[in-house]
Amino acid sequence: MIILIVAVTASFFVWQYEKDHPIGDGQSGQNLPINKKSGQVACSMIAKQCPDGSYVSQTGPNCEFAACPAVVGMPDEPTIASPKSDDIISSPVSVSGQARGGWFFEASFPIQVYDSNDRLLGSGSAKFVPKNANDTWMTNDFVDFQGGVQFSQPATDSGYILFKNDNPSGDPAKDESFKLSVKFGQNIDTSSWQTYRNDKYGFEFQYPKGFVITSHSGEDEIVIAEGEDGHWMYDIKIENNSDNSTLEKIAEERTDGKMVSNIVLGGYPAKRHSIKNYGDYGNAWVISVVGRSIFTVYGDDSSISNKSHFEALLSTFKFTN
Repeated sequence: MIILIVAVTASFFVWQYEKDHPIGDGQSGQNLPINKKSGQVACSMIAKQCPDGSYVSQTGPNCEFAACPAVVGMPDEPTIASPKSDDIISSPVSVSGQARGGWFFEASFPIQVYDSNDRLLGSGSAKFVPKNANDTWMTNDFVDFQGGVQFSQPATDSGYILFKNDNPSGDPAKDESFKLSVKFGQNIDTSSWQTYRNDKYGFEFQYPKGFVITSHSGEDEIVIAEGEDGHWMYDIKIENNSDNSTLEKIAEERTDGKMVSNIVLGGYPAKRHSIKNYGDYGNAWVISVVGRSIFTVYGDDSSISNKSHFEALLSTFKFTN
């Protein structure tokens, strides 16, 4: 009981001293109360809350707050959903992921593609993608982004995508960057490709010269094959989104919840999925919801050449309605 009374009394005198002698920034230990018996500075009992939720107290001759513990599990680097490290890419490459709001300025930040000789091949930007009407990039939390880069023919088989924070201050000390290693597929020239247009659903795309449209079932399915008697290479299906399902729900149902990547198809958000085994509709497909329609584009990722051609076809999609 006596100890409790002494502790309460001591706390009162410390509080009274701080009230009459507030500690300003940079105040030295010479101005702080001294314990006459020990000769040590009597620091206040004020605590500071750290980012991880813990607290630190004042210590040392100047009564400075102790350093906060390092925050674990909260990296500042962006997380890249697509492409993955060492994925094969071709021009244009679509990127998606999450980055802290501090990486953005005016809702975007720059991205660049380099070969392994550090030669710049192309530049683009990653743009903030809101999840709802109230979502904002002006936060320190992670937010979604999507973007793309058109790049020139690389002279090497590998390289990297450089993600850079948008630093309007120009102060190099505030620069941040992240490198994602990639491999280059074939750079496909689409200048001689044919154009298919679908007025019913309002879209168009290009496909390789010499390939033919072998099925046109009421404009709801377009099958593209290598010649009249050739094997099909691409299949585009359009379905009515009668129950107004979200893209996320459709992708989850059709991929059994397996991981998909976020890309852009003709300016609209899309989900891309690949499997190792070759199925009835190839081993890669892209799903997008445009208006009241669900677009699914099936293709082939089984080789560098096939994947490069599939990526090139996807890059030519345009929605005209």
